[in-house]
Amino acid sequence: MGKGYGRIQLAIINAIKEQPRKFFTIEEFAAISYPGVPLESKHKDRVSRAVNSLVDELGLMKRRVALPGGLGWRNEFIKVEVFDQMVLEARKKRQTTI
Repeated sequence: MGKGYGRIQLAIINAIKEQPRKFFTIEEFAAISYPGVPLESKHKDRVSRAVNSLVDELGLMKRRVALPGGLGWRNEFIKVEVFDQMVLEARKKRQTTI
C-alpha cells in the first residue's frame, strides 16, 4: 500500500477540482495525466484503475454513455453532489417554463 496518492490520481483529483461540473471520460483523464504523450491502451488502463480507486473516496458517479452512431459505450465520471445539483437546477428551470 502506498503512502499517498500517485501521480495519475493527483492529476485526476486536480482536474475534478478545476472543472467540477464537467463529465470526464477515461480518455480525457489520460490526456491530462499524460500530457504530450500519444495515448495507448496501457495509459488508459492505468488511468481507469486510478479513477476506479478514487470513485468511493471522492464521491464520483460513473455512467455509461452510448457513442455517436451506436458504435459502443464509454464511461463518464462526475462528483455525485455536483450531478445532483445539476439535476435540481434542470428541474427548477423546467418548472419555471411550464
